[in-house]
Amino acid sequence: MGAPHRTVSGWECSRSNQEAPYTSMIWPEDHAWVVASEEDWDSTIIAGSRTLVDSILADDRFEAFEVHEGDDLSRDGDLLNPRRNPTAGP
Repeated sequence: MGAPHRTVSGWECSRSNQEAPYTSMIWPEDHAWVVASEEDWDSTIIAGSRTLVDSILADDRFEAFEVHEGDDLSRDGDLLNPRRNPTAGP
């Protein structure tokens, strides 16, 4: 038996043989905010009003930082979780 899922009105899947929508970008009808996430990314980008951004940055449940145009979002640009050098095995 597969994992249960719920259907969200307006988010029906457009791909055959896929149970849930494949969403890499979501936003409300008024476009007041946007969430961008990709399965190959190590981050999720949230854009919105200054109030929204400030509330996310202030919430200790999230590892969040403000990004600006030109910031490096690759693994090498991660300042919170710097890449470690692999250690040699036995």
